[in-house]
Order: sequence, then C-alpha cells, then structure tokens
Amino acid sequence: MHGISADRLRADAEAVEEAAERATAVRVGIATALEIERRAADLPRWEPLLPGLRIEAPGAFEVGFDVAKARRLAGRRGWFARWRLRRRLGASAAVPPGVLDAAAASQAAALLAATGGTDLGPAWPALFEADAALATAVGTAMRDRATAWWRLDREARRSAVALAAALQAGRNRRRELLAGLDGPALVRALPLWVGTVTDVEDLLPPVPGLFDLVILDEAAHIDQIRAAPVLARAKRALVVGDPRQLRLAGKGATDIGVITPFRGQADALEAALLSAFPVDEIERLGLRSGTVHGFQGSEADIVIASLGLVDGDGPARHRFVADPNLFNVMVTRARRQMVVVTSLSSANGLVGDYLSYASSLAPPVASSSTVDGWVADLAAELGKAEIPVRVGYPVGGWHLDLCVGDGEAAVGLVCGVHPDGVAAHIERQETLLRAGWRLVDAFPSRWAGDPVRAALDLGPRLSG
Repeated sequence: MHGISADRLRADAEAVEEAAERATAVRVGIATALEIERRAADLPRWEPLLPGLRIEAPGAFEVGFDVAKARRLAGRRGWFARWRLRRRLGASAAVPPGVLDAAAASQAAALLAATGGTDLGPAWPALFEADAALATAVGTAMRDRATAWWRLDREARRSAVALAAALQAGRNRRRELLAGLDGPALVRALPLWVGTVTDVEDLLPPVPGLFDLVILDEAAHIDQIRAAPVLARAKRALVVGDPRQLRLAGKGATDIGVITPFRGQADALEAALLSAFPVDEIERLGLRSGTVHGFQGSEADIVIASLGLVDGDGPARHRFVADPNLFNVMVTRARRQMVVVTSLSSANGLVGDYLSYASSLAPPVASSSTVDGWVADLAAELGKAEIPVRVGYPVGGWHLDLCVGDGEAAVGLVCGVHPDGVAAHIERQETLLRAGWRLVDAFPSRWAGDPVRAALDLGPRLSG
C-alpha cells in the first residue's frame, strides 16, 4: 500500500505557507490602514494643545519623526533613556504629557490628506480570496497528511486490522484486544475519530496522550467522571459548552415560554430543555414548554415559538400551522418579546405574511440626536437629500454606524474604526459581508471631514 509521497507533502506545506503569508499580508495592510484612520480621528482632541506642544517639543512634529521609536524610548527606565527621548523631542524640560499621541495623530492626518483618505473597498474581497485560498491549501494538506506514506507503514496497517477484529468480538474480549493494540500506530493510520464518550472506551486502546487534541462538545451534557478516560487520551483538550445554552437566559430573563403547534416537537423541546437545564434553573427562569393548545389562556414575558416546519413538509402540515385560531394564539402569548424559530426558506399564506412582516420591521436604532460628530453630520446631510438613513443600526451583536435604504437594497456605511479597536472592526466587517450585507466605507478622511461633499459623493452610489 502506498501513501502520499514526501515530495507532495513538502509541496503542500509550501502552499500553506505561501497562502498564509498572502492572507497575513492583506490582513496587516487592512489593519495598518484602520490604525492610521483611528489615529487621525483622534486629532480634534489634540488640536487645542498643538501650538503649545510644538513649542515644548518641536522635534515631535518634524518631518520624519519616528513615533514608534520614541515610544520604545519612553518605555525604558533610566536617566539615559529619558535624556535621549528629550533630545529627540527637542524638549528642554520634562516630556509634555500626550505629546507622542498628538504627534501620531498629526502624522496620520497628514498622511491621509496626502493619499486621499481611507477606502478599503477593494481590500475586503482580496482578504476573502486570500482566506479561501488558505483554507483550500490547509484542507489539501490535511487530506494528504491523512494518507501520507509514513502513516501507512506495516505497524499502522496491522493495528487497523487488529481493531477490525476486536470490534467483532464480545465486549470483554474486545477490551482485552484493544489493550494490546499499538495505539500510536493505530492513530497514524486513522488520525481523526468522531464519536461519543462511550465510543472512546469501546473502540480505543487505553494509551495516555494518544491524540494531539481532543474536543469535548456539548460539555454541559457530559458527566465529569465519564469524561476522564477521554481526557486521559489527550495531549491537549478543548472543552466546548455552556450550561445556559438558551441565550435569553444568559441575559437574566425570566418567565420564558417555549411553544410549538405539534405534539412531537413539543416533546422534543421539553426533552432538550430538561437535558440542558437542571430543575432548579428551570424553576428560577420560570421556563415552561408545550403545544399552542396547552398555552391557550396563559402568557409569558418572553415566548419562543418553534414552527416545526421545513420546506419539504406536505400541505396538510402547513395548513395546520396556518389555522387562524391556532396561529393567533401562538403569536399573542408574549407580553414583551416574541422569538420565532423556523427552518423555512419561504412560506405562503398566513405564515408567509407573518414572517415577511416580521422581517420588514426595523429594530430600534439610535436617534441622530443621540450621536454627534461625523456620523450625525453625515446622517443629517443624507437626510437633506431625502435618502432614508438610520443611525446605530443593530445587526446581530454588531451595530452599523449608518444604514441607508430598506430591505435588500439596504447599505451599511462604516464611518469610523470600531470603538473596540482594529481587530473588532475587521471581525465585524467579515461577519456582515459574509452575511450578505453591502458595506461602504465612509471615513471622514476621504472628504477632509466635509459631510456635504461626502453626501453628494455617496448619494448616487447608495441609491443605485
């Protein structure tokens, strides 16, 4: 039996390295541009102090001043480092507080003015392309490594055959045979295993550190004692799970009802809830579940309705849910919040009308009177051009600075670097773009902070 050759594996490794370097370069370029924009946006805070700072530390504002090197000097201890920093800054006395931040903001603003501002529009597709190429290269390398020549040596093949024989034996005999297997050789031949905690004891030899990584998913459902043999076979472990997997519960909500039109679905939901939450937690949350008929005459602050329908269901099942009396009861049980869970990609009749209406409702957004600066000014100018605009539009766990238009024609305007920093900005951008949002950079540096110019430039692009 022959596996993937060493030359092929080296080529795979080189392809992964090259793809990783490309993805890193694109990501670093985006991060650098955002950091410059973030620093430039800080300049208005320093402008009243700049005349004095230029007198006290003129060197910080000279062309070519290296802010990063000055920061490294500022971080060192000792009189010599302080003397060198004062010399670089041209400061006769102590270093003025904030001078390096002011210099960085001034440099960033000057750079953006010279280059026309920040527009990362072409960079995001390049990042997606680079990430996709990296994923493909890693996938290919993993596939080839799984059948590499060194995995399929004589000991590995012998262990795989022995495992097959052990699985055909009775339980006690199987454990004896598994105990005699060459664990490392078995894992070389079969590097990826997926199964339950019980499967580990039934299928794998008791060898410590057998796997490089063991992942325990849905850990809230796994008894710690039963997990011990699994963890013993791991060099590293990743434990995934949340005892409060119902996200509304994690926010301190109580009085929660979970309803569905179908008895079978209600039984499945009840079993899932009992498995996920201990009885005292269910009581604390005021959590109850049942069919729509069971909820008739009662209410809850928060109601989660599971329609129990999929696209392939027959007409009779759809008609049952769309019965006006049943449907009316289902959607009127919530006092404060209604959450509908469905797998339907499309629906007709009463159900379709309800889902369409719900999806067309804009969630509450910040009023333009509650924000200031560039976002508020740009929103006001777009409003003067009769372009519908909403401020602070929530999308999942994120917020868009401005949302222009409605429905499928909606466009998100990114008016500044995310307040949590560059990494959060990139994560939000990637998440929303992958979700299908059309996003347009609207940083003030592109129009020298002039919202009128920005609105005139953006208007035709947003309405098209």
